[in-house]
Amino acid sequence: MKIFVLAIASLAIAAAASAQSASPTPPATPPASEAAPSLVEEVVLYPTHAMYPPELVKAGVQGTTTVAARLTPDGTTEHVSVKETSRSEKLDEIAVSIVKQLKYKLKENASGASPAILVPVEFRKDTFSELHKKTCEDLNTDLAYFTTAFPERGPGELGLFDLATGVMFFSLKPSDDKIAFAKSIKGRVANTIATCAAQPELKFFQVITQASAIAPTSK
Repeated sequence: MKIFVLAIASLAIAAAASAQSASPTPPATPPASEAAPSLVEEVVLYPTHAMYPPELVKAGVQGTTTVAARLTPDGTTEHVSVKETSRSEKLDEIAVSIVKQLKYKLKENASGASPAILVPVEFRKDTFSELHKKTCEDLNTDLAYFTTAFPERGPGELGLFDLATGVMFFSLKPSDDKIAFAKSIKGRVANTIATCAAQPELKFFQVITQASAIAPTSK
């Protein structure tokens, strides 16, 4: 009988040990070096920048690459990689190259961990000062690239339209109806796209300015 009792006790101990080992292990606390990366100031490249290839500008290739990196004790970057693509392999390569050349002033880090950062690098084709020179033909090129690279987005989401309507908004007189202006943006953009597709020789900014007068009114 004693042997039988001992055998049952041994089985109970083994079962308890098995149950304990099968219990979920609580997640380990991530080390300080795995803290969420900090988003730093955006780097913007315009067509005049030597690292923004003219052939890409001409083809309408533009966008933002978010680059991940870690900072060394002297403020230089290491372990540089693409976190979010611009949808252009060439722009991504240039963005990584730029971030590798950056140097930051570090704040005192008591943990001694290597800080992780995210650097947005934007390739911005159009500027305020050159807006009046842009042709509809150039817009058509931009839209062809944009709709191919970002099929999930509408053509009206091209950044150029934000730039143009922003310029127009700040040009409004105090007596102008700003609410009506805001409501007309969607129709104005659609009219501009249609007009430029049909008449590529026109100037883009003139078209979008005139289109604001005939844009459909929201009800």
